Amino acid sequence: MAVNVSVDCARNDLSQLEYTYDLISSLSDDELEAVQKIAIAFLNKNRELDINNNNQSLKPFMPQTEEQLLERIDRSLAQADAGMCIDADEVIDELLAECD
Repeated sequence: MAVNVSVDCARNDLSQLEYTYDLISSLSDDELEAVQKIAIAFLNKNRELDINNNNQSLKPFMPQTEEQLLERIDRSLAQADAGMCIDADEVIDELLAECD
């Protein structure tokens, strides 16, 4: 892979975004897919981690609108009606049985 810009240091005449675009513009499709996965991982990390007093804690519940919440509830009810769920006590019993 030939890169037209130096990867050792950013160019002063370009913004960070422009410099990043300049770097990735010559990557292959496979390499771009890898970069995309890394970018998505960063975005997901920023949404899920709350850095507070140097402690990282997961935030499993993201803020939602009322409409989003009702859609999720409706989807869950439909899954339950279709028999796509298992009682929590049954799951716990199965997991404990596997540990014995």
